[in-house]
Amino acid sequence: MKRLLSTAFAVVLLLGLAALAVLARPNEAVQTTSARADSGVTVNAPPSPLGKLPASAKAGGPKYNTIALAIDNGKAFASELVNDINATTGSTALQALKWDATTGFAIYDPNDLFSVDFPLAVGDPVFLLMQGASATVYSLVGNVPAAGSVHFNLTGATPACKYNFISVPLDKGPINGIGGITLASELATNIGDVSQVLAWDPNTGFAIYDPNDLFSVDFSVQIGYPYYVCMTASKTWPAP
Repeated sequence: MKRLLSTAFAVVLLLGLAALAVLARPNEAVQTTSARADSGVTVNAPPSPLGKLPASAKAGGPKYNTIALAIDNGKAFASELVNDINATTGSTALQALKWDATTGFAIYDPNDLFSVDFPLAVGDPVFLLMQGASATVYSLVGNVPAAGSVHFNLTGATPACKYNFISVPLDKGPINGIGGITLASELATNIGDVSQVLAWDPNTGFAIYDPNDLFSVDFSVQIGYPYYVCMTASKTWPAP
């Protein structure tokens, strides 16, 4: 079924593209390495895209945003996504990055012949380095995946948990306002073996929810949006 994702469906993705705003510095809004005596889990700094800025990027210029391919919009490679964004919005995607818990960031840069044009699948979360004079909206149009068809193979470890980049499948949302995953705590509980849930903001960096930290903020979570989860055990989620 073809449909245009709209705010009513909770998955239109707004990319913050204010070219003159100040970029978060690599150490801002990022939790440093710490060992939690109550859980026995070591939490390292989350993988930030800021260290991947190309040399041509100017301070206060382009910003990293996150989106997730919540539907099948026909974009099978990073280059196709970047080209579509550049053709349909008033801003420019300079990079696309995909995080893997084992191998790190894969980076596609249309101006770098040696960058990797990595494959994309429905549900994949992606960092986009965006340049533009104002905020813009990139709308995904395509086929809504069948319920239960989107899965993530999560990699975990102890004592240092491993960060995995996921999105919340569309079928994990509330039905008629009841149930579903709407908070970071609910996402952590639904997955299990989660030491942290993180959401990226292009202006402020990471918001971090830690179920073992009474002072962390249990932020809102939306279906079709990307998040990091730091895993202490490997599993497939949602379970097939």
